[in-house]
Amino acid sequence: MKKVLKIAIEGAKKYIFGILICSLISSFLMIYLTKFISFAVDGVIMQTSSLPEYIRNSFYSDNIKSKLTVLAIYMLIIVGIISISNYIKSMFNTKFRLTMNKNLKIGLISDIHEDIKALERYLKYIQNSDIDIGVYLGDSVSRNCDDDTNYFWKLASKADKPIYYTVGNHDVGIDEYKSIGCEKIYDTYIYPMVDNKYLDINNTNNGKCYYYKDFDNYKIRLISIFEYEGTRDADLTLGFEHRRYISSEQLLWFAKTLYNTPLDYSVIVTMHQIPALKPNFKECNFCANVGETNLEEDLSDGYGYLQLSMLGNPLGDIINAFKNGLHIGNKYSVKEEYQKYLEPPTIDFDFSDRPKGKFICFLTGHLHCAFITTSMEYKDQLAITVPAASTGAFERQNDDIKPISENDDNFYILEINTKNKNISIDKIGTAITSSGVLRDRINLKYE
Repeated sequence: MKKVLKIAIEGAKKYIFGILICSLISSFLMIYLTKFISFAVDGVIMQTSSLPEYIRNSFYSDNIKSKLTVLAIYMLIIVGIISISNYIKSMFNTKFRLTMNKNLKIGLISDIHEDIKALERYLKYIQNSDIDIGVYLGDSVSRNCDDDTNYFWKLASKADKPIYYTVGNHDVGIDEYKSIGCEKIYDTYIYPMVDNKYLDINNTNNGKCYYYKDFDNYKIRLISIFEYEGTRDADLTLGFEHRRYISSEQLLWFAKTLYNTPLDYSVIVTMHQIPALKPNFKECNFCANVGETNLEEDLSDGYGYLQLSMLGNPLGDIINAFKNGLHIGNKYSVKEEYQKYLEPPTIDFDFSDRPKGKFICFLTGHLHCAFITTSMEYKDQLAITVPAASTGAFERQNDDIKPISENDDNFYILEINTKNKNISIDKIGTAITSSGVLRDRINLKYE
């Protein structure tokens, strides 16, 4: 206990000093302000004394109007100084909290599908909690990408917590509905993070729909993947614009972003769909029973809910090379019906001259119910899937937790402890499954 206390005090020394200085300044100014108001009111209203000569000389007269003007100006100046002092003290308090709390807390939500009330409840929750950041994992529109796509950032920009958006398949356009190009996707979903100062535009690979963000206080790098780079010039009857296709350019950017991660940082990857072609479902009281959903068959062949144009697990392969200091040289095939339009993605990158990297997990949505999975190839790569936040019947049809009312929440709070390699998950909202199991909290160890 003494050792922990010593480390905490040493790490927060300058912040404690700053708080003390700001407190002293505030206290002094408050006392001075009280005395000045008493003196000025006595001189102005009671007219039993005169204001100091230097004030009179500054305003060329000693009448009541001048005295009232001086009083107002001095009060504004002093109140302004106190406000600035308190603001600085508040900043020091925030820095102090970040220094003391080394665990990153994430409000994780996905698949709102235009359930605006669900978004409002989520934003209110994170606003009034000690959550550090929000992460949204895609599909803010209902079905058509031409739906109102602006409501999300109109609301999310008002929160005092940064929100990080990962693009979903509905956001780009699905099946018979027309799709939108990458430039509009960037302007609609990614640029607002730049505009709100949550994200540096240099971290978006020159305005692409994927990005990374470093959280220096926690030594964590978050990398957001854009899975829907399929051409928009194909036969629309194929309906594959919303199916996963990650270009060679993005795969190379991903590898370089991992390679350039500071050596003492750990990595989280956000994406809309789970990364593995054939996932391995972990059994736990927090996970939906895939056998009781209509997902099992769809998830077994890479069609249906996985919705792929390309085959393989390129992100898992690259993460494996990053974690183990390996060279990776792979080519990934494209499904036959899409080969006319899409080039097989490739990756050739060498991690062997870099120390082994630290990977925490994938964060995903899309499946509309709670899963914790790994891939068949990489059992050390966790993927945490958050259920749909919408209470709509379609959005919750797969979930074994049904909403009690239209005001039922359905999102996660993740707390990541990189020292102990632990992820704790709290479910916010109804937590009783159809089998009567309580799904309220779980702790996961990552490798």
